[in-house]
Amino acid sequence: MTKNKISEVLNNHRQKLRFAMVGGICYSLGLPIQWTLTSILEIHYLLSYGIAVIFSSSLNWLLNRRWTFKSKSKSISLEITRHQISNLFTTAMGAMAYAMTVSWLGINYILANISITAIMFFANYSLQRKFVFVKTGD
Repeated sequence: MTKNKISEVLNNHRQKLRFAMVGGICYSLGLPIQWTLTSILEIHYLLSYGIAVIFSSSLNWLLNRRWTFKSKSKSISLEITRHQISNLFTTAMGAMAYAMTVSWLGINYILANISITAIMFFANYSLQRKFVFVKTGD
């Protein structure tokens, strides 16, 4: 294996680790928001899930742009648009799986949230890397 290939592999692993850390930070802030809205304010768990996702998604874009992918793109509006499209897609997939897990399997909404989030990590990383933070040449 060449030096360049080794460097590329290490950078890819660092990027995944940073992505996971950013996701963990955002998730650890979003879950208490959902819990508060659902358990204390008695808002339906899917609505509180959406509200928590909006909050954590905004922070996620900012941290991933600066730290994980180190984007220097001047097309910030394009990046945000792609990020929101990506999040809409993965949130819809996650919400369907989430609702089925809670309603059909009877799993507690917090445990279902944790499980679905762990599974969605891989889809989110791929979309962020290949769709949101792509090199645009500007």
